[in-house]
Amino acid sequence: MLRKVLLSCGALLLLGGLAIVLMGRVLAGLGPAGLGAVLLLALLFERRGYKPIVDKRPAPDWEPTGERYLDPGSGVPVEVYFQPATGKRVYVRAS
Repeated sequence: MLRKVLLSCGALLLLGGLAIVLMGRVLAGLGPAGLGAVLLLALLFERRGYKPIVDKRPAPDWEPTGERYLDPGSGVPVEVYFQPATGKRVYVRAS
């Protein structure tokens, strides 16, 4: 719900700022348009930061980090593994 409200606010700021720019008030419109663009980009890219939780343990070349936590969104216990060769991390549903 909050995400939709923020997306709507970002779109309104961007469109309103662009409308002000088109009316000839360039400096007055850059602020709202820039703020709306930053808000929209932040909301669109923030989802890419979260990794999915997988059910199976990774291959033997992955090592456990010792990190364990409860996923705040689902309440599922999670264990973290990493691959030393690449530095990648994977989040596994803990048993």
